[in-house]
Amino acid sequence: MSLLLAAVLVAPVGHGPVDYADWLTEWGHRAEPAFNSGLIAEFHDFFDRHPVRPSVGAVSPRGVEGWRALITTHFPAFQVEKAWRVVACESAGDPNAVNQTGGYAGLFQHAPTQWKERSTKAGWAGASIFDPEANIAVAAWLVGRDGWGHWPRCGR
Repeated sequence: MSLLLAAVLVAPVGHGPVDYADWLTEWGHRAEPAFNSGLIAEFHDFFDRHPVRPSVGAVSPRGVEGWRALITTHFPAFQVEKAWRVVACESAGDPNAVNQTGGYAGLFQHAPTQWKERSTKAGWAGASIFDPEANIAVAAWLVGRDGWGHWPRCGR
């Protein structure tokens, strides 16, 4: 890894993945004309695979109650209250929540290793695990397919 890449990776950044990628591209275009565009591609690839996220402690200004409308949209009426309680238990309503132990992410704390496959099968191909509606919709799809077993602690 180049010294420049290492310096950029350890620099404190308070932006989301899209903002950071835009900043990186702009920075690269302002650099010397002979700047290696392959390095910019390497940065983009790295941050596509390791997006910068807000801190886990940040609570959504919407709170848990703010997600009720989306939960109602994607879950059957008889499961709305349970889904709402799972969101409260798993992420406290923070769509950017990340479990530091297992890496589970988003409102329903989906497993990133299975997100691409599950979100595609649920009709949300390409959606971010941090997209609240996609996270809720994929959870509803999983519950419809398998029940609440994916949430052994919060889905009881």
